[in-house]
Amino acid sequence: MASFEAQRFTLTYNDGVVKDAVRTFIMRRAFIEQRMMWVMAALMAAFSVYLFGAGGNDIFAAVLILLAVAPFVCVFIFQRMLTTRTLKRHRRTADVTVDADGIAVVSEIGEGRMPWRDVTEIWELQSAFMIFTDTTVFDTFPKVGMPDVVQAHLKARAAQMVVGQTA
Repeated sequence: MASFEAQRFTLTYNDGVVKDAVRTFIMRRAFIEQRMMWVMAALMAAFSVYLFGAGGNDIFAAVLILLAVAPFVCVFIFQRMLTTRTLKRHRRTADVTVDADGIAVVSEIGEGRMPWRDVTEIWELQSAFMIFTDTTVFDTFPKVGMPDVVQAHLKARAAQMVVGQTA
C-alpha cells in the first residue's frame, strides 16, 4: 500500500457502538458463516416434530429437538458473555495513531500496537470499523472523531484484503 502519513486522534466510545460491533460479529460468524449448522438444526427439529406426530420413538425425538435447539442457546449465551466482557473492559476514550506500519492505541486500560501485517480482516459498520487480528479477536474503532483520511485508508485496506482473498 502507498505511503500513509501518520494520523493522531482521540476516539470516544459508547455502549451502543460496542454492542453493535458484538451483534454484527455474532450475526456474521455464528449465523452467516455457519449456515449449514442452522440448516441441520432445522432439519433435526422438523424430523423430531414428525416423530412426535407419527408416534415414533419419543425419547429419540426429544433428544433430536434438544440437539436442534442447542446451537441457538449456545449462541445466545456466547453473545451475552461477549457483550458483558467487552463492555467491562472497553475504554471510554483512546488516543489512536494510524500510520504506514499499523495502529497504536493508548487508553486508560493500557496501550498496544497492531501492525498491518497482523490484521486479517477489516469490517466497516455504520458507526465503526472492526479490525481483526484473528477470526475471533477484534478491536472496535468508532467513526465519530476519526479523520476522513483514516476512514478512507481503512476502507482501501479492507478492499485490498477482499481482492487478495479472491485472487
